[in-house]
Amino acid sequence: MGSEEYRARNICIMGIIVWILIWSLGIFGICDYCLGIDMFVSTKYSWLFWIPFIACIVCLSLNAYIWRKPRSFSNYQTEVNVIEFVERNVGPLILAISLLLTLAVGMKELVAVLPPAFFGYIILSLVFACCFVLPLIWIPCDDVRSLVKLRHFKTVPYFYAIFFFLTALISFIISSVP
Repeated sequence: MGSEEYRARNICIMGIIVWILIWSLGIFGICDYCLGIDMFVSTKYSWLFWIPFIACIVCLSLNAYIWRKPRSFSNYQTEVNVIEFVERNVGPLILAISLLLTLAVGMKELVAVLPPAFFGYIILSLVFACCFVLPLIWIPCDDVRSLVKLRHFKTVPYFYAIFFFLTALISFIISSVP
């Protein structure tokens, strides 16, 4: 039984722990409680914010579950293709985030209506997508194990970006509901 399979699983488990810390310390603790920024927009609809929070944990848990058993490594080209797949799929997400952010900032009437939480979540989504998924990290061409690690390290922030984007959309929708 190789140790690499457990590292892949552990990356997902650490991703869950970091996700919980981001929400409990960063969003609830610092932004909402200490700074007074209403990150949950409305107490009436605050339960909706549990959806992306739990969905990210479920997705990362499924990845950890998939890697619970030892697996053989693919060849180098297969791993490169999988990493390209992750990086290619973050492109439309970045485009959607950028368009929504541009529209929100460009329309003065919309800026006045949107809660600060929307901008916080959309910027977090953009940061995770652009700063942690897109950067190129060079791996020697014969090191398949490092590519597997890289794929898992890029998958975790990809999930973060997706679910922070969903959270931004929820805050956007809640802000328009009376």
